[in-house]
Amino acid sequence: MNSFNQQEFSNYTVVGSQQATGTSTIAKKFMANVFAWMFIALGISTVMAVMFATNESLLQLMFTQTTKGIGLSGFGWIIQFSPLIFLCAQQAFCSAAYFVFCIVCRYYGHEP
Repeated sequence: MNSFNQQEFSNYTVVGSQQATGTSTIAKKFMANVFAWMFIALGISTVMAVMFATNESLLQLMFTQTTKGIGLSGFGWIIQFSPLIFLCAQQAFCSAAYFVFCIVCRYYGHEP
């Protein structure tokens, strides 16, 4: 068993296999672009948060004085629930896209 030569099996080439050239550079550029957009969005969020936290007139857009005390204004409610609304809209879009995908697959005789 010790006389088994491992190198006999390491010097072969799979027929039809070629190294994809340039794929790694495309992937790196794509990921760098994604992270750049994420950085820009995070910067915008930071600037807006600081502006609303330090400017009294902007802060008053979010809150109103009522007889019961201080409450959220309409703009405040929109800000409060916008992430949830965004997620629901995204889920509805993905469900609709999957539904269309299933219809197209059935039309062409494939099972999704």
